[in-house]
Amino acid sequence: MMDVAEQEQSETKCLVMIMGPSCAGKSVLERALASRPEFSRIIGFTTREQRPREIDGLDYDFVSESEAAGIVREMDYVEQEKVAGAHYGATRARFNQAMRDGIPVVVCDPKGCDTYQSYCRANGITPIQIFVSAPAELLIARWLSRFAEETSKGEVLNKYAQRIRQTVECEVDWSRGRSIDLTFFGLGETMTLDFAVGQIVELVDKTRRVKRAG
Repeated sequence: MMDVAEQEQSETKCLVMIMGPSCAGKSVLERALASRPEFSRIIGFTTREQRPREIDGLDYDFVSESEAAGIVREMDYVEQEKVAGAHYGATRARFNQAMRDGIPVVVCDPKGCDTYQSYCRANGITPIQIFVSAPAELLIARWLSRFAEETSKGEVLNKYAQRIRQTVECEVDWSRGRSIDLTFFGLGETMTLDFAVGQIVELVDKTRRVKRAG
C-alpha cells in the first residue's frame, strides 16, 4: 500500500523534527505547534512507563514489549529505536494520519532524526531540524522537578541520576556536526514559547513557498 507521503494529492511537504537534551522543552514546543491548525503531531508508541498526567493514545500509544516486538517484526514503522531501555517509535499508520492532518511535528533523538531524514528523502518531504537546549543547571533543576513527581522515589533515583549525567554530558552536544535550521536556548526562561513557535511557523512558510516556486 502506498504511504500518504507518496500520494500525488498530498499537500504536506514538510516534517518538523525537534531534537535536544531531556528537559529542554521539546515536548512543550511540540504541543504548542500541534495546537495550531496547520500542524499535527505524530503520536509515537513506547514501552516506557506512563507518567502522571499522560494520556494513552494522546501523549503516546503505550504498548507492551510484545506489542512493540510485533511492530518491529512486521516492519510496521517509519522510525523506531530503544532508548534508556524502552522502545520508542512511530507506526506507519500514525505517521500517515499526521501527514493527512497537517504539517507533522515529532520529537526525536539524533538516530531518529537520521531515520526520518532518510524517509523524507525517499518520499519527497522536506525535513526541518529544530534544536532546543538550555543551561546545564536549568536542565538538572527540571530533571529534579520531574523526579519529585514520581511516587516510588527510591526505585528510580539511580535511573534518574544516570539520565541526568547523560543529559549534561552527551545530549547537550547532539546538534554538533548537524545541519540545524533553528536553535532555541533557554526555552521558557530566557526565550518565550510564542517567539519560538513564531520562528518555526515563519521558517515552514518560507520553506513551502520556496519548494512550490521550485
